[in-house]
Amino acid sequence: MSKKYQKSFSGEKNAGFTLIELLVVVLIIGILAAVALPKYEKSVAKTRFASLMPITKAIKDAQEMLYYANGTYNLPSSLEDSGVVGVFPEGCVFGNQQVQCGDITYKFDPGGVAGWTQDMGYYMAYDHSSTPNRKECWANVHSRLANNLCTSMGGRYFTTFAGSTQKYVLP
Repeated sequence: MSKKYQKSFSGEKNAGFTLIELLVVVLIIGILAAVALPKYEKSVAKTRFASLMPITKAIKDAQEMLYYANGTYNLPSSLEDSGVVGVFPEGCVFGNQQVQCGDITYKFDPGGVAGWTQDMGYYMAYDHSSTPNRKECWANVHSRLANNLCTSMGGRYFTTFAGSTQKYVLP
């Protein structure tokens, strides 16, 4: 005894989907994934970039305290002595002029600090520099995602640096 699921047809029909119906469903899922994936990648990149900002600000503030104490932005011989250790999450590795936290490297220099992911960075100029408190987004020239991210954060194109990095000034 067979079950009849579609009574509009004359005769009997077995329960189940046809190959065409399954292919249409797979095609629709593929189209939806192709539309959603770039937006997902951008939101993940924007979140990672936003995580650079508070730590970079804390580094800048520690460097400003160092400047007020010593009259210079040069780091002491030990990065731990600079007062910036407490702003990093646990598990970060401290080097001479940088700190490695997972795949993000924070670099220190007398002109500013930058937090980097694979192809973008965030730069905040010091108070006593030639561009006080200027914030920049740096993007690899070949990374469309990073360049779109810098402009979506309100960045205005400023210049191309070293032939491989585009700088955007942030508000």
